[in-house]
Amino acid sequence: VPMKGLLSGLEIDGFLSPDFTKLYIDEDQYMHRPTRSRFTMAHECGHMVMHQDFLKEHKITSIEGWKKIVLGESSGRAPLETQANIFAGFVLMPTRPLEEELTAIKEELTRSGQFAGKTLPDNKTLAPYIARRVAKVFNVSEQAAENRIARL
Repeated sequence: VPMKGLLSGLEIDGFLSPDFTKLYIDEDQYMHRPTRSRFTMAHECGHMVMHQDFLKEHKITSIEGWKKIVLGESSGRAPLETQANIFAGFVLMPTRPLEEELTAIKEELTRSGQFAGKTLPDNKTLAPYIARRVAKVFNVSEQAAENRIARL
């Protein structure tokens, strides 16, 4: 459900309704930033899949309550966000297709360019250099691609 001013007013991209039947997303993001919207939706699905029982137990009834429990404000629960981000990365860039793309990129790099004939650095070091290409293949942001490559 697109919602006006969610990001600018409340500083969140999206959230789930207390009964988990609706996913609210910032309307501007939804209309104009498709890769970010896809990530936000996958991220919120991560909360539903991994954290639904925990969140139901806390009976969150407001956006401020959501921010406190999920975002970790004074609760020490920021790991919920990290877990949902990792989940979204796996959904949008599944391991096997990502590995296949990285193999192709690495083969190209070792044949030409600044890495020709050299040993390639590890994925974490290489990630910023190849994130743009991976992002285009998987229709995600460069930041999402870089984070996923670095964790592979």
